Amino acid sequence: MGSSQDAKTEGFGEEKMVAGGISVIWNFAPCTLSLPEHVLVKNQDLAVELATLSHHIARRRLKQSHAEAITAAVNHSDPVQS
Repeated sequence: MGSSQDAKTEGFGEEKMVAGGISVIWNFAPCTLSLPEHVLVKNQDLAVELATLSHHIARRRLKQSHAEAITAAVNHSDPVQS
């Protein structure tokens, strides 16, 4: 590897994988791979997936705390008299 510019443009070995017969790649690297059309590439952005998971966890916790607050309020309220 020569300069830092070479490091930026150097591939991740995808050409060698395709030459070796691999036709499907699940890409977790934060880059876009340039491959022949016959190669199926699934790009997975782990940062987005982590943010989505975090959002779902926060919503679940909020729903649980809301339900607990309602249950506590109902259990501590005066009974309605007829």
